[in-house]
Amino acid sequence: MKKKNVLTAALALSVAAILAVGGSLAYFTDKDAKENVFTVGDVEIQLDENYEEDSKLYPGAEKDAVTKEVDVTNIGSENAYVRVHIAVPSALDANGYIHLLRNESSWAWEAGTYTTKIGDLNYNVYVATYQEALAAEEQTKEHALNSVYMDKKVTNEIIKELEKAGVITATQPDAQRRLNIQVMAEGVQEAGFETAGAAAAFEAALPYSADSNPFIGYKAIN
Repeated sequence: MKKKNVLTAALALSVAAILAVGGSLAYFTDKDAKENVFTVGDVEIQLDENYEEDSKLYPGAEKDAVTKEVDVTNIGSENAYVRVHIAVPSALDANGYIHLLRNESSWAWEAGTYTTKIGDLNYNVYVATYQEALAAEEQTKEHALNSVYMDKKVTNEIIKELEKAGVITATQPDAQRRLNIQVMAEGVQEAGFETAGAAAAFEAALPYSADSNPFIGYKAIN
């Protein structure tokens, strides 16, 4: 069975028309999802996340990857550029414990990551921008993210260390463990940026940083 979750809310911003959607996927159990949406103006987008319910993530190789397909759909009436932020707990990412299988033909990925704190954990955030504007009712033609797998070097001892650090959690001592990879999608109007392109549109509307990003809220632009 596949799950697709969307929740909408509104937030006023003094920048170009934008909408963002976010979700976190619980791995090892794959049952919990959280969504956050920010909307302004006439641009509306929808984050589409497909993953197999109850799938489990084991240490291994690419062939053992868990499906996590990330797409974005323009559900508004205006042409829009879209972008995704994919947040991986820093303790997993910095040590090469988790691998993201990404699409790099239709999506332009930033060369590095930025680090932000979500709740009590530090996350490394990967950012990818879809290279074409989406027309009304159009979905990205290729997934930004295809799947995720855990590196074979992860041992029971490492799992225990990650549990102590709160990176991997369990609701009960004997329950299956969970880790969260969080996703946020954003959209900005194409109007006014037809020539400059998607990167310029987002730089003008939503320049992000470690302390000003969609996971913790953008700071007002003076």
